[in-house]
Amino acid sequence: MSLLSVHVEKNKPITKLITKKSSDKQNYYAIMVITGIFLGVVWVSMLVLPLIIPESNGQAKGDLNTCRQKIIGAEQMGYYSSPEQYRLAESYCYMR
Repeated sequence: MSLLSVHVEKNKPITKLITKKSSDKQNYYAIMVITGIFLGVVWVSMLVLPLIIPESNGQAKGDLNTCRQKIIGAEQMGYYSSPEQYRLAESYCYMR
């Protein structure tokens, strides 16, 4: 531990008044309110955005099913000579 020594002249009184400015308190509340609003907006957007943006990479599920049905129909007609060709054609449905 260390000791702190202060040299004080005998004739001069030590008068130090420590006060907080009211603007410090107002700044604190302003920062808290702004932070709360920001976190509220982030929280609400995290809850709402997954409902708005579909997970099918921008393609409606009906479009995907239609594409797959066309590929299946082409396979049944004999357009693909191997299962690899069919899988390759079907993969294009997911890339669009």
